[in-house]
Amino acid sequence: MAAPIPAAAIAGRPSLSFDNQEGKTLELKSGGKPMMIYVSNCKNCEMMYNDKAAKLTFHNCADILVRVNSAIICGTLELIGCKNVKIDVQQQGKV
Repeated sequence: MAAPIPAAAIAGRPSLSFDNQEGKTLELKSGGKPMMIYVSNCKNCEMMYNDKAAKLTFHNCADILVRVNSAIICGTLELIGCKNVKIDVQQQGKV
């Protein structure tokens, strides 16, 4: 098992956010350097995660499906105040 990555190593990473989406399929794509990805207040959505990210955080989301098909560098997928979330870790997914 690899050593944990220090918080300072990811603190300066750029972030990407998705807010207030409803009934959509969203591709959580960082496009290059792994980012901190934040998703908040989304409902009835399907999230497709195929790129590497530093960390994924979901806040106040409801009725969502998250398909993980890549590594999360810090190994953290965080759910805060979410309801009815299904996480589908696919063949290449690592959390």
